[in-house]
Parts: sequence; C-alpha cells; structure tokens
Amino acid sequence: MPDHRLVLDEDLRADAIDVLKDAASWSLGGPRWGAVAGALSTMGDAARAGDVDAFRRAVYALELAGPVRAVGADEQPVVTAPETVRVEIGRLSGIVESAETDEG
Repeated sequence: MPDHRLVLDEDLRADAIDVLKDAASWSLGGPRWGAVAGALSTMGDAARAGDVDAFRRAVYALELAGPVRAVGADEQPVVTAPETVRVEIGRLSGIVESAETDEG
C-alpha cells in the first residue's frame, strides 16, 4: 500500500516536533520505553496512512508515556532511550519536519 501524504495543522506539527525532541532526552524506567515505542509505532503508521486524527492521538499518547514525576527509591532505575527508540524518534522527526501544513 503506498504511503499517503501527511498534512498537519501548524499546532499539531509543533506539538509533535516538541514531544519527539523531548522524548529523545527522557530517562524512564525500562518497561515504560515499551509504551513510548508503541506510541512511536502508531505515529509512524498514522503518518504513512496520512491519518491526521490517529497521528494526533499518537502524539498525545507519546506525551503521556513521558516522565511525570521523580523516581522513588523502590522503583525501577531509569535509563535513556534504547537504540531502536532513538532511531524511530529520528525517523519520525524527519517526517514531521517535512510534513505539509494545512495553513499554507
């Protein structure tokens, strides 16, 4: 199936760029990276399909997967993003930065 063109409004494009940049520097408990990877996968699928609504939901899911508070002593240690996540963040950043906007 061919890729479809992703056309974003300027606010969604800015939100996606911001959260992708933030995600590249997050430190999370190991299992939380699974939620990040899932959100990134959904973003990629939505971008390839040109599905703006699904892309928007995936951006918000990625935001929610990020760090929300300090880690307590009894919680899992935090780690930086696995290589596969860093690669996907870079790939999606390129897609979003080059996406057309519906505002011109």
